[in-house]
Amino acid sequence: MTSVKVMLILINRMKNVNTIFVNANPGNIIWLQYIIELGLRGNHPLFENDEIRRAFDKDIDELTQMEPETINEINTAIKNILQATDMETQRNLIVALSPQTRDLLVHLYFQMIDQNMTGGNPTKH
Repeated sequence: MTSVKVMLILINRMKNVNTIFVNANPGNIIWLQYIIELGLRGNHPLFENDEIRRAFDKDIDELTQMEPETINEINTAIKNILQATDMETQRNLIVALSPQTRDLLVHLYFQMIDQNMTGGNPTKH
């Protein structure tokens, strides 16, 4: 199966990196689209409500001051999540991440939802 590049745009306030690239096969892209569709409807099955609240309680400027190891960790996490075959495995992968990486993943997820809602024009909060 051919690999496609998925570009996940990070929050505009990121200091060290503007994009993360992950190789994924087309089936994984369909799954990602499905998760985003669920998110647009207010259903966030990959994250517990407490995880979402905690991530948004963090100072985003501090959170996005990433070291190269964190960038590698989030790239690997996204790749592994996209390649996992069931939701339980995906949740377990997320729970096993460091708190900073998990919080960044929550922000990435909601930014993708925001991008879909606004047609690519980020909402200003």
